[in-house]
Amino acid sequence: MATDLQVGRAGTSAPVAREPYVPTGPDRERFDYVERTIQECAGPRGAKPLYDSVVVVGGHGITSHTFAARLARSPEFAGRVVLAGPSPVEDRRLKAGVSLRGSACDFLAYALDRSTDEVVRQIAGTHQPTPPIAYRQTASMAWKDRATGTYTHSKVGNWQGGKKGLKRPGMYGFRNSRTAMGIKELSNLDGILERPEPVTSLEHARSLATGRRPLVVNVTTNGGLLGNATSKPKQAIVAVQMPYKEPPGGLRAPFATATTYAPLVLRERTIDVGYFTPFSDPLSPEATWYGINARPVDLKKPVDKEREFELLLEELGGCAEMMGLVPVDPEETTGKAFVPAPPVSAPKSSLPGTLELRRACTPWIAAYYADGMTGGTVGSLIAAEAVLRGADPYPAVAKALRRYRVWNWAWYFETVKIPEVADVLLKTLGAEIAMVWPHTLSRDYWFSRA
Repeated sequence: MATDLQVGRAGTSAPVAREPYVPTGPDRERFDYVERTIQECAGPRGAKPLYDSVVVVGGHGITSHTFAARLARSPEFAGRVVLAGPSPVEDRRLKAGVSLRGSACDFLAYALDRSTDEVVRQIAGTHQPTPPIAYRQTASMAWKDRATGTYTHSKVGNWQGGKKGLKRPGMYGFRNSRTAMGIKELSNLDGILERPEPVTSLEHARSLATGRRPLVVNVTTNGGLLGNATSKPKQAIVAVQMPYKEPPGGLRAPFATATTYAPLVLRERTIDVGYFTPFSDPLSPEATWYGINARPVDLKKPVDKEREFELLLEELGGCAEMMGLVPVDPEETTGKAFVPAPPVSAPKSSLPGTLELRRACTPWIAAYYADGMTGGTVGSLIAAEAVLRGADPYPAVAKALRRYRVWNWAWYFETVKIPEVADVLLKTLGAEIAMVWPHTLSRDYWFSRA
């Protein structure tokens, strides 16, 4: 990216950093893998950064906080990272993604230079005896039985982790806003400046910078805020989600603790994708499970969002009841979302001195394949490492997320283009066989490396 932009203002001195974390045991293996990925995607250290400061617009989510956290602990940018925009207020409602892959947590811990245990504890809280981790993943088709009016399912199969689960985390369940706040709490806060005013333009953002050659990073939903080209979305996701708790008798068989379950409902020639994971939220301490139900839609035709929300909630509730789960304060916690998808291809450039980070880190359709938070953590860390190396973040992030884009597209093809075929295969062969490619074979990009 070009960096011929200079803003005249006095510089700031870098704050004193804390002692670096020295990973051992499983964290050593995790950090080694992250470092190999950085080398592969962003290249070796050596060159100096092109920029002397950063302004992150819309800077209060997982993507922005991860990006800022990595830069704020570097001597080049400590004290020169600005998070611009109003700070959100944490509440119990589930407003964005909750499922954080174990592999994504590896990258998050590295960005923060903290132990994985510390990261999980900070986000999940300590009110539950064990952290909300799944060690295997299961799936089946599900449908409402016309005779009884209740939901039932085909044979539940293991598509990752086998019958006993792996000995490394596959999935965490955290409220999105708690994850974002936890990242911020563990960051080098002395290296980050907050500007709560809403940013209205690129020039406005540049005026908030602490250096003469700022990089302005857009993480808002307004893709045109900095003047970069946008495209009309062709697909979107409609989703509903809420937290649950187990009844005194526990889950109904074959459902099990420390395991995710994806009930897939064929409706009107598309498969609605349900997903249940272990969950922990300090603001909803009763909740031990989380459920989401998502449906991809084509925007060539009008979408009746309220109808879709109603149907998705009915399916989600039916599948939760099938498992034996009980909703936790749904009036206060239920989330509904309609999220347009960016183009399936990764962005390649933007105006000089700008970075469309949200767009770069979104592997196509969000809230659909548990890769939104993964894209945000992996992509933002790789982008930060590219900035530190004076390299272009766009190809680095695209390389890091290229597999996720392919897998996201493959899931879309199965659930939207050939849903009846997927339905038959899952009912007759089971998830162990029907989901081998790409889902089972991509296990190491779901699970932590150790």
